[in-house]
Amino acid sequence: VIIALILVIPSASYALESERVRTVRIFLNNGNPVQAVRTAEKVLKSQKVTRDERQELLNLIADAEIMHATHKHFENISLAVRAIDASLKEFPENPQASELRWQKAWLRWKAGDDKKAVTAAREIITKDQQPQNLRRAWLLMARIHIEQEQFAYARSDLLQYSLQIGSDSYRQAIGMAWMGIVDQGEKRPEVAYKSLQGVHKNWPEIITDEPILYANFIQLLHENGNNKTLQLSEDFIRRYI
Repeated sequence: VIIALILVIPSASYALESERVRTVRIFLNNGNPVQAVRTAEKVLKSQKVTRDERQELLNLIADAEIMHATHKHFENISLAVRAIDASLKEFPENPQASELRWQKAWLRWKAGDDKKAVTAAREIITKDQQPQNLRRAWLLMARIHIEQEQFAYARSDLLQYSLQIGSDSYRQAIGMAWMGIVDQGEKRPEVAYKSLQGVHKNWPEIITDEPILYANFIQLLHENGNNKTLQLSEDFIRRYI
């Protein structure tokens, strides 16, 4: 009987621990980040948790604060950034570390803090050497430099992006589209027009899903007297205005 109890207790404890984390995740998955944070913080303060549970709960708090900041259109990202930093500080080898660093860079950019967004992107490049992490960091920096009309920097960023692609033609097309915007900014409209037309022909969603790409493509269509200008202009208005 004693042996049976010893065998049962750890499994019951594990189930209880998992249930606490699962409850927080349910709130988050149901789109209630505020309740997810409250529940996770209550568990962390009032109950003894394992190290793995603590890591999961801190990650869930970060995810919830990111969701909340997104719902509020990035008006205040301070709690999300603080939650990300707390998780990364306590668990630097966190399996979600690269994703959290990316979310931090994205939040900084969406909140309009280009300087801190670039700093966060450079941290990704330094710490997260997997191609998928490097691709999105370099592409984010390219977009920031395009917005700032620093086209030489943007071209360099996109060249670094291209080194992480290999034979993936879809991602090559993404880089080509943004390079087209760089060419347009550097007064090479013919090159830009050819690049964006090629991308739009094969993967139209790459252009139409990004307002900056779509608007610049329509402008180039107009300048070249393309008969699709009006049709795509109307589509742009429906999507973004």
